[in-house]
Amino acid sequence: MKNKFKFPLVIIFIIVLILLVAGGMFILKKSKDEPSKIKVLDVIDGFSYELKENDTELKKTIFKELEKLLKSKDVNYEEYAKLLSKIFIVDVFTLDNKINKYDIGGVDFVLDSEKEKFKNIMSDTLYSYIETKNDKRKQELPEVKDISITSLQSTTVTIDSKEYLAYDINLKWSYKKDLGYDTEGKVTVIKDDNKIYVVSYNKI
Repeated sequence: MKNKFKFPLVIIFIIVLILLVAGGMFILKKSKDEPSKIKVLDVIDGFSYELKENDTELKKTIFKELEKLLKSKDVNYEEYAKLLSKIFIVDVFTLDNKINKYDIGGVDFVLDSEKEKFKNIMSDTLYSYIETKNDKRKQELPEVKDISITSLQSTTVTIDSKEYLAYDINLKWSYKKDLGYDTEGKVTVIKDDNKIYVVSYNKI
């Protein structure tokens, strides 16, 4: 009777071992894919906009301007829209400081309901070939060095049957080194309560 159960127990042990090894490999791969924790230097209260230690000097400058504006008693929403569109573009198209393809720039400024869709599109397109950042990464990746607004037009946007005040903002920017990335685009933002959100980007 004892020998009757030896073979099945061995099979069960092997299956459990295989599952443990496979699970360990999956967790290891996932941990490599996910962005490493980066120190947050500043957060704008009530808006969840973060400034991180690996952000560029240009983003830091715009962030401080945005922070000052949002702490004022009477927020100028047109100016808010301009600064948000600038910091969005700088963060999205500066790839040199990104950890890997999943470290997507500009997410903080996107409408909440569109964040996951935005991240998926970016990781499959613009960010798809970014190698994990380490001592061996030799990729030439872009860093936005300056940005300006060429035009702004107020409009309305309807999302889920609700109409929002919106701004279509055309921008132009350049890089420390021209590697063939977009240099002009239109960002559309909406105002929802006291916040401005990015809802679309189109290359010009």
